[in-house]
Amino acid sequence: MSGLLRSEWLKVTSTRMWWVLFLVALGLTALSVIPAILLSGTADEFSLENPSMMRQLWAGIASASVIALILGIIAVTGEFRHQTITDSFLTQPRRTAFVTAKAGVQAVWGAILAIVVGGFGILLAIVLLPTQPHSPIDAGHVAGVYGAAILLFALYAVLGVAVGALIRSQVIALVVALLWVMLMEPLIVTFLPAVGKWLPGGGASAFLQSSPDLLPLWAGALLLLGYTMVFSAIAIRTTLQRDIT
Repeated sequence: MSGLLRSEWLKVTSTRMWWVLFLVALGLTALSVIPAILLSGTADEFSLENPSMMRQLWAGIASASVIALILGIIAVTGEFRHQTITDSFLTQPRRTAFVTAKAGVQAVWGAILAIVVGGFGILLAIVLLPTQPHSPIDAGHVAGVYGAAILLFALYAVLGVAVGALIRSQVIALVVALLWVMLMEPLIVTFLPAVGKWLPGGGASAFLQSSPDLLPLWAGALLLLGYTMVFSAIAIRTTLQRDIT
């Protein structure tokens, strides 16, 4: 297993796409934090003097969690796209070990991504907040959101591995994931909030506690773990058992 983990680690560090997506994640974080602060003085509903808007601001440091999901998807579907999956399975025939190694390495990189972009988002907010009136900064809350974001990114990366293992086509997997995250899930949350909080995005929002009407953090973690385990189990027993030659 250690050799497999080293191999997976090397695949990530030698892939240029990872670093491109890393920069995209920084950009998404900036696009979440900067407008939230600059718009604060334009209307009462955006005012950071409202503690709920401050919670939304700090939740924005995790706005790039979708990048962790994408990285997990690419880690698996890239094997099929570049036809390296056969060699990977010859090296490690056990599908469970293959998925576990992918998930473990991607979880670490997801956490690293969160540490960097989350820290960047916090620093950006601290620099810009003096330009607008705002409610007091709760250092404990910020630290809690930062820690939760690290766990969230790690879990989203693992979820991406599960989705990528289930949907072998990279294009289809990415399109499905992005449509779900950016369109379908927000619609469900808007019109069926009681259902929405039990979806993967509801679990993610629970980590950040950006609203009082969410699941507790531990329940959000269990929810995301549950989705990941279900998708992984289905992929191991179906998609990854098919002929790959």
